[in-house]
Amino acid sequence: MHRVQKRKVTFAQAMIFLWAAGLFFGALLLLRFVYGPLHRDLVATEEKVFFIERRLNWLNEIIASAKDSEHVTGLLVKAKQELGRKFPETEQRSLAMISEYANKFRVQMVQIQFDTPQVFKDSRGKKVVADQKTCFYVHAAVKLRADYMNFVKYLEALNKVLPAYLTLERLEIVDRSPAVPRLEVNAELALYLLER
Repeated sequence: MHRVQKRKVTFAQAMIFLWAAGLFFGALLLLRFVYGPLHRDLVATEEKVFFIERRLNWLNEIIASAKDSEHVTGLLVKAKQELGRKFPETEQRSLAMISEYANKFRVQMVQIQFDTPQVFKDSRGKKVVADQKTCFYVHAAVKLRADYMNFVKYLEALNKVLPAYLTLERLEIVDRSPAVPRLEVNAELALYLLER
């Protein structure tokens, strides 16, 4: 019968193993705390460069197509006003118009609740910025009663005239009584605006 002798780890082998483990964990820490943040910053910078290049191309097209500088200035002022109209600095006017227009289109506003404005973030968790201003959104929950056509006209009107950009996040329509042509509507809206 042969006895198998246990292998002994020599001091040199232990040092090589520890050195390799140290290199591995050092590389892991470097990847996590240096490369990760640098990569995120690089992606954010590339996005900024992309949007700046798009803006510069747009400006070059406007300047090339315009005959005089006053026309270019007018177009730039109009673009800035359009941005301000679609993303106002305060939500009060937009919120007031939601119930104001409900009355105009014979939509009965049963309940309306608004959250405080929150920073709007993209899919990576970064703040969305437009014209060097942070974008915010206000979540609104509305409950109303209306017939179908008035409700559709109401939504179309809000989309056209509301100073803030509006999205319909959730919509629930219930026809409680077929005898009465009024629907009960629960909707969740999001209003987008730029920082104050």
